[in-house]
Amino acid sequence: AWEARATDNNNYNAAGLSASQISFSGGTQSYSQMVGLLTPTYIKSLPKNDGWGDAYGYVNVSNGQAYGIRSLGKDNAAQSATYTSGTQTKIFDCDIVYSMGSFVQWPEGMQTQ
Repeated sequence: AWEARATDNNNYNAAGLSASQISFSGGTQSYSQMVGLLTPTYIKSLPKNDGWGDAYGYVNVSNGQAYGIRSLGKDNAAQSATYTSGTQTKIFDCDIVYSMGSFVQWPEGMQTQ
């Protein structure tokens, strides 16, 4: 939905923010704010919870020019506020982060802990 919104608005990156790093330390958006920005034009129904039943976290930088979506993982505890692209993990308690068209941090393979 964010990708389609960025295409329609002809804008994707926010000044000073790259696809290699996303921060949830400020400017987070509530689920209701995200619903207002994305439904029904870009997605019929925005998922509220991750696979463990916990709420997703959203960050919207510069009015949607950059974004991040985070699951806090199996333990529902934030491991960081800032994430750098390219982090794979086999520990499902780790956060799962998607930003600007690709996963920044994600689980790979089988769980080790």
